[in-house]
Amino acid sequence: MAAYYPIKCPYCLKSHSNASVRFNLRTASIKSVKDAKKPAEAPEASASEIYTPVTMSEFQEEDGSSWDSATEPDANSASGAAKKEKFPAEGLFTLAELEEIFGAENVRAEYKTVNALPALTRSDYSGDLLTRVTLTVAEDGKETVKMLTDRYCDCEGSPKLRESAGGVPSYVLLIMGSSNAGKTMFLLSLFHTLRRDGGYPLPPGGTTLSLEALSDRNAQFPISAMEKELFSKGTLPTSTNRDNNEPLVMDVVIKFKTGARNNALIYFRDMPGEHFTDTNSSSIKNISDQFPLFDGFLLALDPLTFEESVFQTTGQSGNEEQREYINRLREVIVDKVIPNMPGSVISQPTAIIVTKGDMFFDKANIPLWKSRGIPPSNPVIASGLNSALANKQESFDKAYFEEVNAGVLQIIKKLSNNIPNFIETRFDNVFYTMISAMGTRPIQIEDRTVLTPTALSPWRVSDPMLRLFMLLNIIPRYDGTLVRASATETPEERKARKFRNNKLLNDWGEKYCGGWIQIPPDN
Repeated sequence: MAAYYPIKCPYCLKSHSNASVRFNLRTASIKSVKDAKKPAEAPEASASEIYTPVTMSEFQEEDGSSWDSATEPDANSASGAAKKEKFPAEGLFTLAELEEIFGAENVRAEYKTVNALPALTRSDYSGDLLTRVTLTVAEDGKETVKMLTDRYCDCEGSPKLRESAGGVPSYVLLIMGSSNAGKTMFLLSLFHTLRRDGGYPLPPGGTTLSLEALSDRNAQFPISAMEKELFSKGTLPTSTNRDNNEPLVMDVVIKFKTGARNNALIYFRDMPGEHFTDTNSSSIKNISDQFPLFDGFLLALDPLTFEESVFQTTGQSGNEEQREYINRLREVIVDKVIPNMPGSVISQPTAIIVTKGDMFFDKANIPLWKSRGIPPSNPVIASGLNSALANKQESFDKAYFEEVNAGVLQIIKKLSNNIPNFIETRFDNVFYTMISAMGTRPIQIEDRTVLTPTALSPWRVSDPMLRLFMLLNIIPRYDGTLVRASATETPEERKARKFRNNKLLNDWGEKYCGGWIQIPPDN
């Protein structure tokens, strides 16, 4: 039996079914209008023509302002109730409520067949996906057909749900971190990178990952507008200042050479950093119960807040206060988040991101790295210092994963005494990475404006995103493959390595794409 995926709201994280999504009468489009047929004589009012105000309070104000000139009850009628000649013009209603208000015979629901993959959905979401509703309304001698195509959640703000929601699996990822840690800059640079590149070639040959970044232009803080301001005019974004700011939305399609494919809908939520450095924040208390419902996390760490920062300069204002951000971040997560997590640990896949990587790539800092026990040969620092490596396409195989993970962890351990222990005890499923929203070369900034925005070249901002995709089974586990040959590898060992890699990807394709990927052998 065909099934659909949970229809997930990225704001309240509620997973809807066909029965709980709502349709907006205000945005209904008129499909047709024609004269209503007049009966030979007025028949006695039937049960379907009598409006019983069971759910009136849900859509009618005390003064009746949300109705289309509702008529008074006919005192001479047998029942004393009003005939259903006028209907509410606005309000959010479920399918069942629309059938109750307008009569089931005047409501036609339309469905879409979704062949949901069993491994990526739940069995209680069965049947075809409800996509739109058509109403036939008789008013003032006219028969009007209205179409409702947009689905909404009933949480605060009544956000509109994505058209593709329910047709593909949805994931909501939360970006955590202190104020000024670079969370919004990460999202903008990721959005910019995806719009510029459009896709990623993944091993083996013929596999294409298409990532389409979307943005709601009606949002209060549209990501597309902020991205344009930054990369064309150099205007840096302001701090995130509300809880339910617009997430970065991403439609993901991975297509293999044989035609096998997988789709997903991704939401990146950016929470104000002040909530994570204020132990008394009412906002973090209000949403703390949402944390178990997130599918994954990105924890942004600002290197300027590390205890042993190599970037501290004499007389730098606010330096000591910034050092406290790490301690406050830990307190908020331990006191407000962890108690709501099953097993008192964050088990969702989590990317530990050291931001502002460009600050590490000044060759004048090499003596400082050495004094802290960090060699210039550290794989992360070396790749940033070396222009050829800095521009190298990420391979995301086992060797690349292990090098970046070990390199970033080494830097953190040398610059902070408490972060590694905190992460090890409070998180169960993490990896480490470093990014730079600016690039690997120094950028001049004055009055929160980048003087040469054309010099901005985001570095490895897709790294944490793609690895999370692997851990969430959106794309195959390329970080489990090994494509780099050793100097002593024999032809037989090479064939065995290729066989293991292909088996890993084929096993993934069979489970999550509904069939074998059939990767051809590498001769």
